[in-house]
Amino acid sequence: MATVKMTAEVEGADQLVKDLLSVGLNVKKSVVGAVRKGGRVIRNQAEANANAISQKPGKKVALRVRKRTDFVVGSIYPAKGHAELRLAEYGTPAGWRLATKRGPFKFYAGNRLIVTRAIQHPGTAARPWLRPAFDTKSAEAARVLGDTLKDAIEAARIEAEGTDE
Repeated sequence: MATVKMTAEVEGADQLVKDLLSVGLNVKKSVVGAVRKGGRVIRNQAEANANAISQKPGKKVALRVRKRTDFVVGSIYPAKGHAELRLAEYGTPAGWRLATKRGPFKFYAGNRLIVTRAIQHPGTAARPWLRPAFDTKSAEAARVLGDTLKDAIEAARIEAEGTDE
């Protein structure tokens, strides 16, 4: 199954780090918070898209933010119990499906139980929900990320200036 990786770089990141350090903010903590806020913008749109595909109740999309040595990673993916969304995003190919160690396929046709070790699956067309969310909301997410960091720097500057008086 293919994985879609989407990355974004912040222009002027060196100056941003200097600004964060100059006002005494923890760079990683500030960036993690900003990535989380920006990721929520995309996650909310993805959730709305996923609701149109899956009728299962509950939260359908998860956001995870992880710190790395030199960068922060925000991941948006189907929440636990919603694997059908991954299949909907990419579609499934037609072909034969063979039974696994768990046993043969069992299903009912009318009142009759059918048990078989192989079935021919017709495949399903892709119904993307995550990629369109990223495409439509990535600019807004980047703006929210930048605004969050700018607001944190300004708030720290105001606090530092207020204590000097």
